[in-house]
Amino acid sequence: GEDITEQHSREEQLHILSRAVEQSPNPVILTNIKGIIEYVNPKFTELTGYTATEAIGNKPSILKSGETTPDDYQKLWETIGNGKEWRGLFHNRRKNGELYWEYTAISPIRNSDGEITHFLAVKEDVTEQKRLEQEIARSNRELAQAQALAVVGRMSSMIAHDLRNPLSSIRSEEHTSELQSH
Repeated sequence: GEDITEQHSREEQLHILSRAVEQSPNPVILTNIKGIIEYVNPKFTELTGYTATEAIGNKPSILKSGETTPDDYQKLWETIGNGKEWRGLFHNRRKNGELYWEYTAISPIRNSDGEITHFLAVKEDVTEQKRLEQEIARSNRELAQAQALAVVGRMSSMIAHDLRNPLSSIRSEEHTSELQSH
């Protein structure tokens, strides 16, 4: 009779954690220290179009759109390689070629000796937020343009008014002179 209560409790915790990652509302990727994907959750497949079978064994670079600079990737790897969390924005490409924006947090995972063994990336699709930001920026540009045109319109009205007033006083002096000469 060995007491397996503690072992059973740890196994139950692992099952709960596993289900939590599987059911996470955000895409999750687990890579080894070389950046090779070892796990993706269903939300990753939903966002990217890549199945777990297609993703596992590849690097996250399968999502690259080409818009992130090599310097940015180098900073990312330096940060997580030094045991720190990296957070940033990617403009990535789905399997079907469609571009999307994602906010990503990448954290190192350490073993009991404190050595980094894996990296965990938790992602959030922010495509709609970026679209709205761009729409607001476009609307602000259009509003600024309209305001500038309104200022130009007011200025031209003032100039036209100023030009008409001296001319009308000259005309009225000419008219008065003509009347007096008759």
